[in-house]
Amino acid sequence: MIAIVRKLLGGLRAEFQFIVLLAIAGVGAWLYVQARHAERDRDDALKRAELVCAAVGVDWSEKHMRGPGTACALRARQLRTDREAIDRQTNQILSDAIKAQTARSAVDAQAARAALSRARDAENRMEKANADADANDHVRADWIAALNDLAGLRRTTR
Repeated sequence: MIAIVRKLLGGLRAEFQFIVLLAIAGVGAWLYVQARHAERDRDDALKRAELVCAAVGVDWSEKHMRGPGTACALRARQLRTDREAIDRQTNQILSDAIKAQTARSAVDAQAARAALSRARDAENRMEKANADADANDHVRADWIAALNDLAGLRRTTR
């Protein structure tokens, strides 16, 4: 067994330069593939940046003292700032509208309760006026007033 290992190591020493050459070629091939992937990723990122810049209305290659893409980034930042301001204003308007609607609903509910209370009172007065009518079913002014109240009519001002 030891003899086989010595023979194998002896063969490797003789071919050492070729083995190193193969290792260097393998590393070189791996680096080449990695460089191609990096170029593809860079080209993809550049294409996406150009599409985004076109969407915000600025050309990616527009001249700027800080380099290409800077004008696009500034425009995108401004659009984001504007959008945030619009969202804040929209939220404020909606909040104010909800508060106003809630206040109107509360006033309407209070008016409905008051109207219901007046209708109940008018109904009670009408029933009392019916009970007070004489045997011939002749009614008096209080019966007419109770009927008007029940119908929601106002008394005439004199």
